[in-house]
Amino acid sequence: MNARALVDAIAAVSGILDCVVLNSCFTADDAEAFRGVARAVAGSVTAVGDDAALAFALGFYTGSAGGLTVEKAYAAGCSQMRLEGHRTEGMHFVDFAEGQ
Repeated sequence: MNARALVDAIAAVSGILDCVVLNSCFTADDAEAFRGVARAVAGSVTAVGDDAALAFALGFYTGSAGGLTVEKAYAAGCSQMRLEGHRTEGMHFVDFAEGQ
């Protein structure tokens, strides 16, 4: 993934997003690139299998559509992963608003 190209695309067509989900392997290192175009970023510091990524997406987007905050939607995504038997130790959430 070319994080800079994705950041530029978001900046060109949108205001600041609530959250960017980088739902693929080893994406947590790219999180900082999204500062300024997203309030938070969810990613992974490890490999994520397709079934685990789908489980996270199901939990995250169901929670988000249900009105949860991005923090709670992230927790829902991780919970869905665990419910389906996947490990969540590699999941990573960066909230750029923390500490500001």
